[in-house]
Amino acid sequence: MNAVLLRRLLRWDTLKYRANAKNLRQNEDKVLVMLTLLIDATVGLVVVAFIVLALGHALDSVKAQ
Repeated sequence: MNAVLLRRLLRWDTLKYRANAKNLRQNEDKVLVMLTLLIDATVGLVVVAFIVLALGHALDSVKAQ
């Protein structure tokens, strides 16, 4: 009895995985664009933070003189 139930669960998981893989292939371009935008936004924020910190340090050095 347990073996039959286990087979059904494994079959359902396999079908679910195949459906997810099919959806991912169909939406691969959208996923790639979203991932690219996320990476670009993160890099942009790091660059802006670095510039702000560098300018702040430069202004502090000028005020100290």
